[in-house]
Amino acid sequence: MKSHIIYNDSMKAHPEIKTKYLIKLYESGCSLPEISEKVGITNQAIWERLKKSGVKLRSHKEASLLSFKKGRAKLQTGENHHSWKGGRNKDKRGYIVIVIRQKRYFEHRIVWEKAHGKIPKGYIIHHLNGIRDDNRLKNLTALPRKRHSPATIIEPHQKRIRELEKRLQELNVKKPKK
Repeated sequence: MKSHIIYNDSMKAHPEIKTKYLIKLYESGCSLPEISEKVGITNQAIWERLKKSGVKLRSHKEASLLSFKKGRAKLQTGENHHSWKGGRNKDKRGYIVIVIRQKRYFEHRIVWEKAHGKIPKGYIIHHLNGIRDDNRLKNLTALPRKRHSPATIIEPHQKRIRELEKRLQELNVKKPKK
């Protein structure tokens, strides 16, 4: 008795290669490109046969993890990673983060330490102008953590601004008019 097999377009191309064999390879952990290389059928044709046979296909994430696990791919980190930006990024709070040997450091702390040495225990590095990605040395100061509050930071600055505005006003009054 002959079995009546209905082939779709992808099956017509290579009817001698049984779909059961492709399923067996796929379920053993082979990737579509690996199966393609073994049997000489395109990835797309294999994908279509597996899909039409009701095989649950791997997600991209699952395929990637299996690829790393089997040693077919190597985890790309640092400079080899596709989204590498030179190791300098901005975090969600607005601080610049530098990546050195897969470890993260705040840029403002590095800048301050290069100029002044190790940050004393209990101190933080404060941005004087409040702009967290402005890491110029003249914009950074070390403050004891206890003094890093709006009352201790804003009030002295407001006082200094008033002094400077008063001085500027005095200079403008003394300036001769043309």
